[in-house]
Amino acid sequence: MSEQNKNRGFSLIEILVTIAIMAIVSAASVSIYSWIKSHRFKSMVENVNDAISDTRSKTITKEGSYELVIRKDTSDDSFVAEIYKNRGASDQRVVEKYEIGKKGSIWCGDEADSGITVYKVEDGNNICITFSKIDGSFTKMVMETSSGDKAINKGYINLSYNGLSKKIKLIELTGKHYIEK
Repeated sequence: MSEQNKNRGFSLIEILVTIAIMAIVSAASVSIYSWIKSHRFKSMVENVNDAISDTRSKTITKEGSYELVIRKDTSDDSFVAEIYKNRGASDQRVVEKYEIGKKGSIWCGDEADSGITVYKVEDGNNICITFSKIDGSFTKMVMETSSGDKAINKGYINLSYNGLSKKIKLIELTGKHYIEK
């Protein structure tokens, strides 16, 4: 073989096959990333919804008063939901703790004449939810802020993560709750 035939480069077919393989790998990577993102968000929403269910169940069936507190854990910068027994009393304790996630946003809004004021958990606010011991109805949702407690009467918890968002609706009369589609 002559020196000229050894250095002739890639053929058009070889280049096209290489580009096709790179396109397939890129498409698969984007698809997997989207799936992971939506799975994390779904898990985040389900963890909050499960914590609400557990708080309502404990309130109705167990002795003592129970309150759900959703807050930002400053030690590892993650969202947590904690169910307190007898919160504010000398014998208060955390009965259950849910790891919600590290990224995203959790917030409630307070409607006023001038619009909606948004209270975000990641800004150092806490969402506190209680239910009636008698019938399990939704008693209140309070946003503990640095400027004092704000009562939120609409019964929505808004969650968002990387462009995805959902609302958890709490129905005041029955204590039921659901994730809005």
